[in-house]
Amino acid sequence: MAENLSLDVTEFDVIVIGTSLVGSLVAGACSRIGKKVLHFDKNNNYGANNATLTLQEFINEVQPKIKGNFELLKLKERRFNFDLLVKLIYSASSFIKTLIKTKITHYIDFLCVGQGYMYIDQTFKQIPCSKADVFRNKHLGLLEKRKLMKFITTCQAVDQLSPEILESNFFKFIQEQDLSDQLRAFILYSICLLNTEEELQKTTVAQGLKALQIYISSIGRYGPNPFLYPIYGTCEIAQAFCRVAAVNQALYVLRRSITEINVDENNIATSVKCTIGQNLKTNHLVIEPTILQSCLPTSTRVLIKEKIVRCIAILNQPIFPNSAFIVIPPNTHPFNNHNPIQVLQFDSTFQLCPKPYVILHLSMTCNANQTDFNPVFDMLNEIVEIICQYKVEIESPEENNTQSTTTTTTTTSESQQSTTTTTSATEPQQSTTTTTTASEPQSITTTTTSEPQQSTTSEPQSITTTTASEPQQSITTTTTSEPQQSTTTTT
Repeated sequence: MAENLSLDVTEFDVIVIGTSLVGSLVAGACSRIGKKVLHFDKNNNYGANNATLTLQEFINEVQPKIKGNFELLKLKERRFNFDLLVKLIYSASSFIKTLIKTKITHYIDFLCVGQGYMYIDQTFKQIPCSKADVFRNKHLGLLEKRKLMKFITTCQAVDQLSPEILESNFFKFIQEQDLSDQLRAFILYSICLLNTEEELQKTTVAQGLKALQIYISSIGRYGPNPFLYPIYGTCEIAQAFCRVAAVNQALYVLRRSITEINVDENNIATSVKCTIGQNLKTNHLVIEPTILQSCLPTSTRVLIKEKIVRCIAILNQPIFPNSAFIVIPPNTHPFNNHNPIQVLQFDSTFQLCPKPYVILHLSMTCNANQTDFNPVFDMLNEIVEIICQYKVEIESPEENNTQSTTTTTTTTSESQQSTTTTTSATEPQQSTTTTTTASEPQSITTTTTSEPQQSTTSEPQSITTTTASEPQQSITTTTTSEPQQSTTTTT
């Protein structure tokens, strides 16, 4: 079989193990400057823990327990794409600038993620994305709007702050400002995207204000909202770097990894033994922590600091217009969540699912010492049920308002229960899929033209679409996965 064939060349400048984002980026960069690169991956596809899988591939890889009308999904299974890692990217981030500078955007397109919401006082409130949004926002009082604009103006004048303030704690800095609890939650969890108590305690004022400035500068760059997401899923970013490496003579071998690392007296890797027993020499070895773990003694393995519990729900209609980003701040009634919960809704324009379905990604960071995740799974199930029952009303001309009827699916009288999925927070995590079935289909009135625009140049652009919604029903799967170790940060 071809999988067992030995390589004719056995000496390389760089050997990279794993086609995750970091590994693919290193392979692309090294091959572009003339290095002889060998790139391994034990899987059948690119991306490693950054992979994007079809419905059947996802079932084979994650082996979920299926609940709900799964046969209905199988009719369009190849049009579903499940991201094992979900990461939002600021439009004005240095990462996007790097993609444009290196011309990687020739191989990948992005869309602007839709409106952001925060779940406060048992309702979803829009996150203001611009000065106009602030003054149009019905959930903010006039005094709150003035305070928020004053705070944003203050943050843009970072040079006027003393070094002592810039080095102090950002959370305490926010608490000292003349802001309401609602505005503080907007800034900390929806704009700066702080996910844990540890991040709140470690983030300095300089770091927090930098994140705030990137958020503000991202608004309006490629669309009305600040976040980008790749069409066809996050794996497209890693694959784009792999394409660059392949064009520059890098050698790719899938379904193969290493079993042994040989080092010299200075503890520097000199060669590796691959899974078919062939020895390969190298000057530099780049390897993912998850693979490195199996080659190290137990005493030297990296400890997992935190885990991410994830849930994926498939609904047969959008709850929010088009795509959406939702944050549930800590200690929100009735969930009593100790960390923020982030929810992403993607529709068919991102090529992650066919019409009329949408995919919800829910995630929450947990302590690595936590062993009982059942309360977290129950909480995520409850959130899915609340989202399914939520009615979104968008202001629009009366004649454009539409009310949908159910056409493709039927509902059941009981909501499904979710099971667990845990992954390391420091690594591209594997996702767990679980959805719940709403007891009654909801009728949602939506008419919008705020959908992001598709790229036609080397820089990401957006497209304008109009979405009419239909009553939702959830199709559900659940799974359990092992915690992973980290390799990648994209934002």
